[in-house]
Formats: sequence, structure tokens, C-alpha cells
Amino acid sequence: MNGNLRVGHHITGNNNTVGEIFLTQTSLNDLIAEQTERLLRIDRTNLKKHFKLFDGRRDIDEVFNDGNYKIWRSDLQQKSIINERGIIGACFDIIIKQKILLVVGEYGQGKTILTKMIQSHYIKLNMYTLFFNARDLIGILKEGHFENIWFDLCDGSNYPLYVFIDGIDELIFDNLIEDLIHSILSVIKMTENIYFIINSRIYLKIKLNNLIIKVEDFFSEQYYYNLEEESFCYIKMENFKKEQINALFDKLNNTHVYEKNLTIATIKGSYRHFINACKIPLFAYVIGNYYYKNDFRLVEKVSEMYNSFVSETIREKFLLEAKGAIGIKNFEQEYEKLLKVLATNMLKSSPDSVDYQGDKGLIDFNSTTFAFHAKLSDLANEAQKIYSDYNSKFHENKNADFINCYFFNMSGENKRDVVFSFTDDNTMCFLASKYAVDKMQYFMEEIYNISKDNERFKDIIDFFDGLCLHAIAIDFLIENIEIELQNNEIRKINLIENLKQFLQILFEDNFNGRYFFDKILGKIIIRIIFMKFYDGSYSLIEDNHFFKSFDILCKNAKAMELNGSHSREIEKHRYLIERYFMNCIFNDACFRRINLKFYNFQNSILNNCKFEQCKFYKNNWLHTQIKGNTKFDLCNFNDVNFEFELEGTLVIHDSIILNCELNDVIIGNNVIVFDNCRIANLGIRKLANEKRIRVLFKNSNIRNVAIYGYKITIGIVKSIFENEERIKIKNWSDVAIYIDDKTQVGFENDINSKYYYMENKDIMLEKSKGIDWRKL
Repeated sequence: MNGNLRVGHHITGNNNTVGEIFLTQTSLNDLIAEQTERLLRIDRTNLKKHFKLFDGRRDIDEVFNDGNYKIWRSDLQQKSIINERGIIGACFDIIIKQKILLVVGEYGQGKTILTKMIQSHYIKLNMYTLFFNARDLIGILKEGHFENIWFDLCDGSNYPLYVFIDGIDELIFDNLIEDLIHSILSVIKMTENIYFIINSRIYLKIKLNNLIIKVEDFFSEQYYYNLEEESFCYIKMENFKKEQINALFDKLNNTHVYEKNLTIATIKGSYRHFINACKIPLFAYVIGNYYYKNDFRLVEKVSEMYNSFVSETIREKFLLEAKGAIGIKNFEQEYEKLLKVLATNMLKSSPDSVDYQGDKGLIDFNSTTFAFHAKLSDLANEAQKIYSDYNSKFHENKNADFINCYFFNMSGENKRDVVFSFTDDNTMCFLASKYAVDKMQYFMEEIYNISKDNERFKDIIDFFDGLCLHAIAIDFLIENIEIELQNNEIRKINLIENLKQFLQILFEDNFNGRYFFDKILGKIIIRIIFMKFYDGSYSLIEDNHFFKSFDILCKNAKAMELNGSHSREIEKHRYLIERYFMNCIFNDACFRRINLKFYNFQNSILNNCKFEQCKFYKNNWLHTQIKGNTKFDLCNFNDVNFEFELEGTLVIHDSIILNCELNDVIIGNNVIVFDNCRIANLGIRKLANEKRIRVLFKNSNIRNVAIYGYKITIGIVKSIFENEERIKIKNWSDVAIYIDDKTQVGFENDINSKYYYMENKDIMLEKSKGIDWRKL
């Protein structure tokens, strides 16, 4: 050790650099002195944005969330330790005892933020600190002076020094992990007043004596052998829980407009699947920051945010890790393609790893780590070829492990045992959707003449069938196709015309016994994409049997368990085909003899549609537009809330309506007609008294109708009310009533509501608006 180098207090304290470098002897090792000065120059602490989050608007302590961590002790077995002091206090305890703190976690879980928070606390306590990115130390580590610098820096000093090193996993590409760890342990063993706080992504593996060891286990073993300590404690980051996500959003809000604060409920109302991503603190911050910077609006398409994040991550990773690695930079596009193919493979091979639950529309991944994974031997030929090309080019390169990235992990002791997995399932779904869009590009470029004997037809069916009918992946797929078609009507026309050719070929093959049992998922996905982008008439599509054949395909997919094991519990199902009826335009569509349980028509337009002998249960009609002459005939409604806007005539004929509600329907001067229906437990509700609505009950059997808070005109013609029941009028309702002389019904109202029978002048006024109650 060159013990004659004295550096005074040339250490970061209170965010300032103080003191000078003093050389006490002429025989100093000039090289060590230069390296010491160089080390102090690359300290990140005094950078302007060091303690700010990446948008530069907030300090980390303004939005820091405590609790998404566990303390682990590595001895004979891994153990989780309960600590009640909070994470900063727990970290202080470990640092004092061990002189070294390791923080591990997946990407985006807040390792760097926690590390800087600890540093910030030490600075507030007037302690001396230094902060480095691990890659800043590569030169010093390679030159072999790392230990000497720290010995000389702290020699004779009575002041404790806290050294922070961020992202040591990046050193694996230069094969310097072991050198760093051994040097740190030597320094803390020989030097009294120095402490190290370092962090690493959790999937970092260290190769040692033909074994692959996790970074925390390697630290534990080396700590035991070098410092003769029996156990090693470290921090393991976790994803956010619901309360922590909302707490972060509260901290991001600086408007004090309570009713516009972002919550999980707000996000779920726009795009449910993004909740999973918000469990990762990085994405929770990104979406929250976007919301408060954009007039309390969420990003319209989540895929736009993922597209930017994923592409920038891949690009930055290559720029960083390709340094000094000949040929790797040129492999960037192939690497991204490999990730897309792997994502598609994993979704297809692990359908049971996603669970859809009931009418609540929840989409949750299993809690198992890496629920989606694939072995090299199980990959499709395309993925195996890309990986083999990559491996043959870079297997001797120290940087060859660069396939491990922020959201992707490759592990295994040898080539045969390689296992691929994603650390973020949403990113996996996004990449799978990008793979599909890439393959569909030519589908948008021109219109092809396709026949069922055409080789292209077979290839495309195989391609669609190779995708995964996975709710999140399909959501991303639709969004990414929308981006491709944006402001380009020709590409949209080409896509629709090519899909129509496929549908016609499939329908002509209807009586072939293989039709409903071959390539089922591919045929379903083609229909989903077609529905999302087609705005023409369905009357000529498959001779008006489009939705019936769609329903049969879906039932067969469930029966054959092609996309997960189907649960037969009434409130639990796995396919959610019904969600893809949202945000669609249905012109002249015929739904005949279909069980539409849970189907979601939110934000869709139904124009001149017919529903015949269909069953409805817990459907979503929020913001649906019903236009033209839409009719429900011989249908069964149970536990359905209608929330739609009517622009035309809506007739519900020969149907059963049980336990249903008309909630906030907007119908202008139009009428909802219940003709020859059996009605029990119908509520008509509105939160605010706005425009009057009109409902006609005709030739119906009615029991238990209640009106809450509505301006409503009711016509009752040739109907029967069981047991002389009364229509209940409550909550500031204003009800005008037309009854023919063949109907017997009573009314009861609370003190805040009123009702009155329409006189001839009122009937004539309605007639002037095109509504003749006597003829309806």
C-alpha cells in the first residue's frame, strides 16, 4: 500500500467538495495520485440532476416510497428478516454492522433511487460520500489500482467515507465483477472508516469454477471467506403494492385538485392491464408523471409509451455495451427481433400463466417468478436460428452476455440448458405484438389475390395461429396496428380487403369437418383484428353468419383448452373473447343464438343491428351508441346495466328482463320500447336530472319497476302488473305517464318526487316530436 498519499477531506460532503490534495513525499507513486484525482473527478454527487428523477422536476426524496423491499440474510439458507425501522433505518443498521450493503432487484424497482436516498441522508448528517456508476470504474479496475486508491484516500483519516456504486451488473460485460467484489472486501477489511453501498440487477450471475452463482450468494461466500463472518444481509427490492402505487401518485400530485388525483381506479377505467406495469415503480412514476403534466389525462395508447421505452432501452444498451465489442453494434436489429420472437414463443407455450377473473375484468399474472419462460430446445425454428447466429458470432466475446437486458433474462449452465424469461410480462406482451405487426406489414401494403390452395394463405393462417390469444398482447397488437394505419386510409383499405378474402375462404370451407377444429386460434385472431378496423356492413360478411361462426370457434377453443385451462366456475373464465367487442363499429350486424355473457360493448357503435335469441349476463354498455333501427328479439337479459346513447329506435321484443337497470341512458326524442316482454326488478336510474327520456311498456308482464332521479315519460299499453304492484318513484324524479284504458297500475312517490298523467295537449306535444304514444 502506498501509505504516503494524503487526500485531506477531498471527499463529497453536504453536496460540496472541500479540501485539497497534499503530497507529503516526493517518492509518491504518480500513477496512483493521478488515479485518485481521476476517481474524485468522476464522483456523480455534484452533478446538477444527481438527486432528481429523470424528468429533472422532482428530487427523489419528494416521491420516495418506503416498503417495497425485504431484508434477506444469507447463511445456511436464505431467510427474510422483519424490520420495523423503515428501509433507510434498516440500511443504516446493515451498513454499520457489515461495512457493505448490497441492494438487488429487477429493472425499474427503485434500486438507484434507494441508493441515492441513503446517500442523501448521509449528506444531511454531514457525512462524506462519493457516488459512481459502476462503468465509470472500468479503467481503474482494469489498471489494477482500485484497492490502493482507497487505502491512500482514507489513510490517517478519522472521518468515515461512504462510497456508492450504482449498477455493478454492467461490469459483467467486461468480466470485472469478481475484481470489484474482491477489491471492496479487501478495502473494508484493511481500512476502518470506509463503507460501500452497491446495487445490482437481481438476475446477475457470476461464473465461478464452472458454477453459476447469484450475485448475492457470491457476496455471501466471499464475505464469509474474507471477513470470516457467518452471515451476510442484503436488501431485495420488490414491486409496489396497491397502497404504495397510490401513495406515489399522491406525492406526484402538486395541483391540490383532489377530484383529479390519479389512482389505480383511474387507470383501471382506461386500460386495466397497465396496473400490472404500475407495480414496477419506474412505470408507476412514468404514468403518474405523464398524467400530471398533461392536464390530468392518461396516455391514449399505452403502446406508445412502451414503444418509446423499449426501443430506447435496447438502443442505449447497445450503445453502452457494444463499446470495444467488434460486431455487436451491427447485431442490434437481430437482437430486438430475437426478443420479439422469444416473447411470442413464451406466450404461446405458457397459456396457464395468466388468469382472467369474472365480470370484474381483472387481468392478473400468477405470482410465480418468471411464469412465462422457454427453454432453448422448445423455441420455434425462427428463434433458434436467430439465437444460434448470435451465439456463433459472440460466444468468445466477453460482452456476449449482453442478451440480459433491463426486461429480459437468459440463464442456464450450458447451451443446452439455456432458459429465457422476461422480468416484465407487459413488455413481453408488447414485444409479441410488435412481432405480429412486423409480419403483417405486407398485408397493409397491397391487396393480394388469395385462394385456399395458395401457399401464402397457409403461411398466414399458420402465422396467426402461432400468436397467443392473450388479452394484453392482443390489446397491444390492436394499438400498434392503429399506429401503423394512422392517417393512411390506403393501408387500412388494404388490410380490410385482405382480411375479407380470408374470411370468405374460411366461410366457403364451412362444411369441411376441419373448419372448426383446425387453426382455431388463428381464425379467432383474424376475426378480432377485422372487427376492430372494419366499419362497413356485416350483412354480406360470411352471409351474415360472422358472429355465429366466431362464437363456435370460441367455444371450441375453450373446450379444447387451446389457450389455458377453462374454469367452469360461473364467475371465472380465461378467454375474454368478449372484451374485443369494445371500440368497434357494427353496421347491419346479426347476432343469432349466441350466449353473450360478459360481452363488453363499451365505446362501440351498433347501427341497425339485430340480436335474436341471445343471452346477456353482466354486460358492459358504457358509452355505447345505438343507432338506426336496432332490435333485440327473443333475448334473455339478466343482471345487465344499460348505459348507452340512443340515436334511433330501440325495440326489445319477446324478451325476458331480470334484475336489470337503465343507468344514465341518453335517448333524446327517441323511445325505448319493451314489447311483449316479461320484466322483473327493473331500475331506471340517473345521477343528475338532465334531459327527459322516454320508455314504452307494451303487451308486457311487469313486476317491481323503480325510477330514481329521472325526468322520464312512461307509456304503458296493454300490460299486466302482477299483484297490483305499484311503480315506485324516488329521488327527485319527474315522471309523466301515459296509460291506456286496458292497463291497471298504481304509482307511489317519495316526498321529493312527482308524477302526473299526460293530458291530450301533452300527447300532442310528444306527437309533434315524432312520438305518437297511441300508435307505438
